[in-house]
Amino acid sequence: MEDERKVPGRKGEEGPADGHEPAEAGASSAGGRESGRTTEAEPSELATDARLSEAEHAERAADARLSEAEPLELVADGRLSDAELAELAADERLRAAIRAGLERGKRRSRPRRRRRLGLGLAAALISLLALTAGAAKVSPAFADALRSVPSLSGFLRLIGENPALLSSIDRDLLQIVGRTAEKDGKWLTVEALVADERRLVVFYRTNLQEFESVPLRLSMLDGQGQVLSAGYSSGYTPPSSELEGSEDSKPDMIDVQMSPGERLPEQVLLRVNQAGVMLEVPLDIDLNKSAGLVREFPLNRTLEIEGQKLTVVSARQTPLQLELKLRKDPANTMEIRDLLNLRLTDEAGREWRSTMGFLGDEPVMLFQNGYFQKPKRLTLRADGFVMFAKGQQIVVDAERRIVLEAPDDRVSLVSPDTTIQRGQVELSNLLAFRLSGLDERESKYGYDLVSASFTDGMGRQRQTVHSENSIGWTSSTEGQTIFVELPEEKLPQPLTFDVTSYPGYALRPIEVEMLPD
Repeated sequence: MEDERKVPGRKGEEGPADGHEPAEAGASSAGGRESGRTTEAEPSELATDARLSEAEHAERAADARLSEAEPLELVADGRLSDAELAELAADERLRAAIRAGLERGKRRSRPRRRRRLGLGLAAALISLLALTAGAAKVSPAFADALRSVPSLSGFLRLIGENPALLSSIDRDLLQIVGRTAEKDGKWLTVEALVADERRLVVFYRTNLQEFESVPLRLSMLDGQGQVLSAGYSSGYTPPSSELEGSEDSKPDMIDVQMSPGERLPEQVLLRVNQAGVMLEVPLDIDLNKSAGLVREFPLNRTLEIEGQKLTVVSARQTPLQLELKLRKDPANTMEIRDLLNLRLTDEAGREWRSTMGFLGDEPVMLFQNGYFQKPKRLTLRADGFVMFAKGQQIVVDAERRIVLEAPDDRVSLVSPDTTIQRGQVELSNLLAFRLSGLDERESKYGYDLVSASFTDGMGRQRQTVHSENSIGWTSSTEGQTIFVELPEEKLPQPLTFDVTSYPGYALRPIEVEMLPD
C-alpha cells in the first residue's frame, strides 16, 4: 500500500503534495428519551397516568425505593447491603431511570442536585459491571469505599468510565487519607488516593479557586523535598460544575504519572500555592497493595513509513495504566512526534486512547488500560506517523513583527492578545506566532513551535524568559497562536529559532499484536 503524506517543505521551496485522505467522522452519542415516554413528569406522576402500561406500573412499583430515597443516602447509612447495591447497579431498568433523571436534572433547582449525583453514581457502577464482563456483583471493597468516603460519588463523576481507576477501586486499591491543610481561611482536604508504582491519583477538595488572574500551582515532592520527575494533570472540575459540594468547594483530582524509569516513592508531599498562600499535605502511599501486579509484553517490532523508522520495544501493564515504550531510529531525517490516531483495542472491540506521552528519542506512551482488564489479546493500531523535517528554523524580525523564514507559509506573527498571561507581560516583549491552515488531523494536536533558546542578529545565544519556551497557547477557527516572551532589552535583529514541533504526517495503517509474556 502506498503511503499518503503531508509533511511541509521549507517556505520558498517546492514541498510534497498534500494527498491526505479525509479525516474520520468523530464519534457521537445521544441521550434521547424512549419512544412513548415523557421527560416532563416525575416517576410518581407517571405511575398514576394512563401513559404507562401495566408492566411499566409494575416496574415503577418495584423501583419505588429508588424514586423515594436518595441512592447515596442508602449506601452511606447501610440501608443497602452489598448484594442490594450490586442488584441496583446491574438492573437494566436503572438505565432508563438514569436517562430520565438526567433529563429532569436540566430543569431541577439547586436543592434537588443530590438526586442527580445518585444517578451518576449508579452510572459509574454500571460501567464497573461492564468492565467485569457483566458479573452481577460489586466487590465488598467498592461498597466499602462508598461508605468510607462520603464524597466519593463526586470523584466518580470525575473518573467517568476510566477503566483502570474504576477497576482498581473495585480491587481495593483505594487508600483513605482524610488529611486537611489550612491557612488564612483557605483549606485543602485530601480525601483518598489510588496508586501503583508508576501512577498516583489524588482525590481532594479545596476552597482555593482557579482564576486566570490568580493561578493555582500544584506540585509533588519526595521525602528529600525534590519535585517528582513526572507528568501532571489537574483541574478536572470546571468552574461551572454542578458536582456535589458547596459553592466554594468542589471535588477535584490530580493525576501524577512518573517519568520513564522513575518509581513513585512511598511518602510524597502535595504542595498547593496560590497568591502567597501555600498549603501542604503529606501523603503516605501503601505500594504493597499493588506489589507484583505487573504484566509484560515483549514486542520489538520496527515500523517504517517513507524511510522513517520507529521501533515498538515493549509494553508494561500495572493496575493503573499500560506503558508503551518506543525507540526512534537515529538515522531518521524526520522528527516523529507521535503515532497518528493511536489506540489500543481488545478482542471485544473495546478501545483505549493514549492519555499522555513523554518526548525524546525513546518516548513512552501511556494508556488507561489497567492490569485488571485482562484482555486475551491487545492490538496496537494507528493511521501513520505524525512527523516533520528535522533541522528547520523560523527567522523573525521582532521589531517589524514579520516572519523572514519558516517551514512554509502557514506561520505568521500577529498582534499579541492583551489578555495573555493575565496582563502581567509587557506586550512589546511578546511574540505571537500564528499557525494557520491546519487540516482536521493536524488541528487535533497542539504545537510549541519553537525552542526556548534563540540566536540574535549578532549570532549570540539567547533564552526566552520562560524555560518551557512558550507562556501561552490558544486555538480558534483562525488557527493556533503560540506566545513567546523575549528578554526586556533591545535585541539585534533578526531572531532565529529552532523548530521543535510542526504540523505534518504520513499515512499508512499500523497494526501490532500484543500478547503478554
